[in-house]
Amino acid sequence: LYLGRYAFFALLAFAQATLVCAGDLMFFGIQCAHPLQFLLVGWVAGFVFSNIIYTLTVSFGDIGKAIAVVLLVMQVAGSGGTFPIEMTADFFQGVYPFLPFTHAINAMHAAMAGAYGMEYWRELGILACYLLPSLALGLVFRRPVIRGIAPSAHALISKVLFCGGVPETRTKHNYENMETIWHHRM
Repeated sequence: LYLGRYAFFALLAFAQATLVCAGDLMFFGIQCAHPLQFLLVGWVAGFVFSNIIYTLTVSFGDIGKAIAVVLLVMQVAGSGGTFPIEMTADFFQGVYPFLPFTHAINAMHAAMAGAYGMEYWRELGILACYLLPSLALGLVFRRPVIRGIAPSAHALISKVLFCGGVPETRTKHNYENMETIWHHRM
């Protein structure tokens, strides 16, 4: 079920990466020492990033979406993609080696300008390693996580949706709908 639903998003990520990388090569005419490696890193990065976002979303719901946005902001600021990492705050310099976007940028640099030794493949391998925890959460730990957070989230939603409202709106029907929503996610 997890991989079946994710297949659509993986296909979108593949199409987006192909469009962006091919557009860079053919439309913008960027100088690229290894165009196929450039496309490959775009595909791997698209697959890794879309899988992380998908896993966070299906595992944690809206909280997962918020975590994904925080990760995006951290990666834009702390990966050295906008400014050299030496010009950023100490916090970003500390998390720099642990961000997946860092390794995608380094692999793209190696594909465009040529790699020194195994630099391209090392960076691509490190980027692909970010799939391991994401797939582990999505395939193995997702259901226990949902079961673990469902009661507390269920209680929070009950308080937010049904407290402070008109008493007659708190009907058995509303609670049954909420139960159906939570069981559908599992």
